[in-house]
Amino acid sequence: MSVGKMRYRLTLQSPTRTSDNAGGVSVAWTEVAKIWGSIETKGGSEQFFGDQLEGRSQHVITIRFRRGVTNANRILYSFESKGTAYTRTFNITRVENVNEKNAYLRLYCNEGVAT
Repeated sequence: MSVGKMRYRLTLQSPTRTSDNAGGVSVAWTEVAKIWGSIETKGGSEQFFGDQLEGRSQHVITIRFRRGVTNANRILYSFESKGTAYTRTFNITRVENVNEKNAYLRLYCNEGVAT
């Protein structure tokens, strides 16, 4: 993949679990790194969850190889359009080392699904 196609500035995050005073656990997301990548939409679906229609989009994000990236991580893409700030959250479902050459990672992600 040419470097020119990796035009999106992304944030790789990992979960940090902390105990609360009530015996539960809360999850906070910690920034691991700022990375460049490409985002390709691969499709989507809708399904009922409870009484609501839930939309899901599947994407493939390609980044340079980086050790330690797993499906426990997530990707944020923050951008501004016409003066309004937006943030998209991509939950990683699978990580693929492209051709096993340690050059690129292909991250298969869902968007629009809470974790």
